[in-house]
Amino acid sequence: MLNAILADGFVSHGTIDNKDREQLIGQLGFFWKMIPDLKWEPEDIIESGNQVIVRSKVTGTPNSLMGNFWSANGWY
Repeated sequence: MLNAILADGFVSHGTIDNKDREQLIGQLGFFWKMIPDLKWEPEDIIESGNQVIVRSKVTGTPNSLMGNFWSANGWY
């Protein structure tokens, strides 16, 4: 579905790095496997011309055999 709605030149600008469309789709697939009840809620959406900025809140329960997520007990 994301292939259909994200433009060819799509870039997700993050605080650590940027991702193109395929990288973002791969990362989200990984997240949904680790966090089956993942909920992604947009809090702000700003549109200017052909650019859109979305600030989101993400919540969910990690599904890890170790009971932790990225070496942390719960979110950090």
